[in-house]
Amino acid sequence: MTDWAPCPPVPVLAGALLAAAALLAAAALLGAGLLIAAVAPTGRVARGIGALLFYAMMFFAGLWVPIPDMPATLQHISHATPLGAAVPALTAATQGAFPTALQLLTMAVWAVAFGLAAARFFRWE
Repeated sequence: MTDWAPCPPVPVLAGALLAAAALLAAAALLGAGLLIAAVAPTGRVARGIGALLFYAMMFFAGLWVPIPDMPATLQHISHATPLGAAVPALTAATQGAFPTALQLLTMAVWAVAFGLAAARFFRWE
């Protein structure tokens, strides 16, 4: 009987970076959702805005067209979006490599910006 493992063990530091990248990506997306909820007048409008934002972010994450196949301008825009930074960061971390500081910083900046904007525009009704 052989020992079977689905993937090689991930070093502790790479696992920590994977967790950090996943948390930053989640925080950026949560912040986006909170901002949409803060500015949308109704739930129906929020769903529409959320769907449009979701599909745009998925495009820039390389879901329909791989990022290397995009024109140079779209590649630069892609790297500056929350999911455009999250996908390569999570891919690198799952492969045992380090996400770049720029990818982590991009997600952190979006999380803070979305969170602050949501707090600014939130209103109790």
